[in-house]
Amino acid sequence: MVSRMTFDEAVEAYKGYLAKRGNNTDARSALLEFLGWADPADGRFADDVRIVLAAADFGPEVTSTVLWLNDRDVDITCFRLQPYSLRDTIVLDVQQIIPLPEAAIYQIQIRQKQRETRGAASHAGDRTRYDFATSDARQTSLAKRDVVLAMVRHIVSTGVTPQQIEAAAGRRGIFVSLEGNME
Repeated sequence: MVSRMTFDEAVEAYKGYLAKRGNNTDARSALLEFLGWADPADGRFADDVRIVLAAADFGPEVTSTVLWLNDRDVDITCFRLQPYSLRDTIVLDVQQIIPLPEAAIYQIQIRQKQRETRGAASHAGDRTRYDFATSDARQTSLAKRDVVLAMVRHIVSTGVTPQQIEAAAGRRGIFVSLEGNME
């Protein structure tokens, strides 16, 4: 759900959450502080989403799936929650079980190495070039990102707005709007 949110949508959702709890904290400032950003443009919001699972127990199906997904760069942490009654108070024992806290740094380093190896392998051979033609012009031997830019520029030049392109693509937050003219 968060992966499709814009920063402003996350602010609104967090604002609603805080309001339900009678908390008047500024949601935007709190999110920026949590993310370590001075401004929403400092990072790419929701590109990497962390998943935290909490339960009384996890079966082998869940733990093996979580370990497999962690090996493929999906950041999932599992916490076991065990409530205890202590006189008139309920105490909650929270234990991180995946990744084990003692092995977390090692596992992160291994994942980083695997990510770099996979990244190098996937980018090393892709030197595909593309041609882009309209009734007015033709551009040849463009890299993937350059042909996408050429297509978007052409579509916008016909009067289609970036918001209409996002709607047609079924993805929000592809474009950032700025005042001024682009030359």
